Amino acid sequence: VREEIRRFLKKHYTQEYEEGDVMVSFVLNQGGELIGLNIINNRSSNNTDLRNLSYRSIQDVSPFSPFPKNLSQKQISFNLTVVFKKN
Repeated sequence: VREEIRRFLKKHYTQEYEEGDVMVSFVLNQGGELIGLNIINNRSSNNTDLRNLSYRSIQDVSPFSPFPKNLSQKQISFNLTVVFKKN
């Protein structure tokens, strides 16, 4: 899941954006479909561009790969901090 998001962000993040962190919380069902997505406001940059890019990256990468057959959970919650740094 993280690698899919990382690949998307590398394509869309440019140096014109500021640096900052955005924490996102999202829920996937067994099929890898996104069923919930939120920005954790008190743990995230106030930069609207970074917040929008983080949110959009999760939406655009979805659906993710389905859960392995041996995993019995119907859904899994993820908390992920997206770190934006200029090279």
